[in-house]
Amino acid sequence: MTPDEVTPLLFCCFSILLLVSATINLILVPLFISQNRKLKTTRDRLSLLSASALEDMRLQWLTELPHHTYRNELEIEVKFIYPMLRFLGYTANDLQVRVSVPIQVGRQTQTPAADWVILKNGRPFFVIEAKKHNQELSDEVLAQARSYAYGLNLNLYVVTNGRTLEVYSRGNENDSRVLHVPINEIDSHWHNLKQLIGKQ
Repeated sequence: MTPDEVTPLLFCCFSILLLVSATINLILVPLFISQNRKLKTTRDRLSLLSASALEDMRLQWLTELPHHTYRNELEIEVKFIYPMLRFLGYTANDLQVRVSVPIQVGRQTQTPAADWVILKNGRPFFVIEAKKHNQELSDEVLAQARSYAYGLNLNLYVVTNGRTLEVYSRGNENDSRVLHVPINEIDSHWHNLKQLIGKQ
């Protein structure tokens, strides 16, 4: 074959390739766009269903909550604190349990363990001190929770006995209680709770 014969053949092959490519684009690109739209619609629907299911679970939990019985502090943590934190938007990786906190007592440093340290954006955000159902949230309990917040340099701490939940803001000299919630009224305080200690 001479070069003069090869050129038209190459031109012909190239034209066929362009034609096939254009045909594929005309058929596949709209199909791909259509599939992408369907996939996005499906994702959006699943997201709505998931959010709806989670809200249904939260409402069911809130309905059952006043009727829970707790035999010990651990049951309060499992039946009340953990679900509450998950419904407030925290993941399992945001929750640390039994965290040693160095606290200066006189000239000595002690390292008691905070019941819960809650992380937000990977950093400690607040602590929770859990007590038995029949134990009052006394000044001693508040001092214990405050010492953990102070040791971790946190502004907020939470105390609960499964009957009541209280959120405190740590001040330089005096702390202020910013939320007091009897557990049977937690639904009506949910928005405030979410604003104060929710993940978002």
